[in-house]
This record gives sequence, structure tokens and C-alpha cells, in this order.
Amino acid sequence: MRGLVLAGGKGSRMGREKGGMVHPDGRTMVRRAVDLLSEAGCERVVLALREGQGFSEYLDVELVRDTGEGALVGIIAGMETAADEDWLVVACDLPRLEVCVLKGLLGFSEDFVAYGKGGILEPLCAFYGKGALGLLKQSKDFGEWGLQKILLANGVKVLELEDQRALENANTPEDWERISS
Repeated sequence: MRGLVLAGGKGSRMGREKGGMVHPDGRTMVRRAVDLLSEAGCERVVLALREGQGFSEYLDVELVRDTGEGALVGIIAGMETAADEDWLVVACDLPRLEVCVLKGLLGFSEDFVAYGKGGILEPLCAFYGKGALGLLKQSKDFGEWGLQKILLANGVKVLELEDQRALENANTPEDWERISS
């Protein structure tokens, strides 16, 4: 099992790199996501960064560059480093994410497993099986970049999470203040 952290963009509404923001526990958001994947049992963790983005504290993590065109290309770039592996994928902007949430995604044979509720999925805290890479590339080639649509069209196994707050992301300074305190 491999882990992939999407470092996220600057975020037009956040005004700075989300991955470098410091979580209340003292770690940057990227470092925290890397650590959570390791704690969940990922043998190797890859950090997907767009060109020009960098975090010097991650010398112990494999870095992969993508074009910065969104999460889909980051996932594809990361998964291409070990195409025959299963992956746990997380975005760095989930301040309430805990290792138990990641462990809940393990033990499945489907290509896609994600938490969801009411038809809304969280594809950026999900399991992507060995067959997922080909499906993601094919979807991109056909012009479908929406991860929720891709997962739903390819038989995602949807899990319900008891505490949905664990998957709240921080996209604005107000979100950050509310979620991280």
C-alpha cells in the first residue's frame, strides 16, 4: 500500500499555500498528512507538488511534480510512480483527519473506495486500487476531470463516516479558523 498526499495549491481564497499552514499540533498540514498515511500502514508516501511548489522539510518523502491543473493530474502523477500498487490518497487541507479514518478505507478490493453521504463523495480521502490509474487516465483523456463523477461512473464503494467533520477541508481563512481551533 502506498500513500499519496496532494499538497494543494495556493488557493485563491486562502491566500497562501495550504500545505505549509501549521496545524494546531505544530506540524505543517503536509507533514501531518504524510505522518497520518504512514501511521495508517502506507509503506511509502509520495507528495504531489505542482511546478514551483516546494517544501524543504520533506526530504524523507518522494516528490512528484504535476502540471498544477488539479487533483486528477496530481493523483495520476503520484500513482504512476508505482502503477501496480494500491493507494490511499489524501489532500493536505483536512485539519480534522485522523488515522482511524484512513484505516477505515483499507481491506477492500474495489478500484475506488470513498466516504460519502447523500450522493456527495470525498475523493481526496479515498482508496484507489490497482485498476484505478487506467480509469483515471481514460477519464482525463475523454475530458472528464471531476473526481466525484469519475468515481461514481466506475463503481465506487461508498462508506459512511460517523463523524463527517473529519473530512471538512479548509479553503478560506474563515474555514481554517473554524476547523482548526
